Amino acid sequence: MRIAFYQPIFIYFRRTILEDGTLRITNVTKSDAGRYTCVAKNPFGTSSSSGALVVKEPTKITVPPLSMDATVGESIVLPCEVSKDSTLHPTFKWFFNGKLIDFSRHDHFGMIGGVRFCFLYIESFKHCNNFCINFGFFC
Repeated sequence: MRIAFYQPIFIYFRRTILEDGTLRITNVTKSDAGRYTCVAKNPFGTSSSSGALVVKEPTKITVPPLSMDATVGESIVLPCEVSKDSTLHPTFKWFFNGKLIDFSRHDHFGMIGGVRFCFLYIESFKHCNNFCINFGFFC
């Protein structure tokens, strides 16, 4: 297998055309989205091909769950709100002490929410004394 490293032959800000005709765009932004067409031409003819670049915004947690103290018997709610690309729907997962919460097996845990937010609620702490809750999570 031969690996070729091509030198840029044309550089325009964040866009570079390499010797093999490849277009490289660095630090992609929403304004880079659109239809790109490559045209190759020599004395014997011209050929072209097009493709679309769709740029998505990454999902970011904007309202994270915070550490809190709770009293035995109390119910609490932990928020997790995100900003996201309008075409993407995040999946919310909650972890307790590093382990994924199985909501079908734990009746005192529940999850409510929508497309942009998720709340974990915990009902009636009967299994322990007062403690501080610190959750890890993935959205």
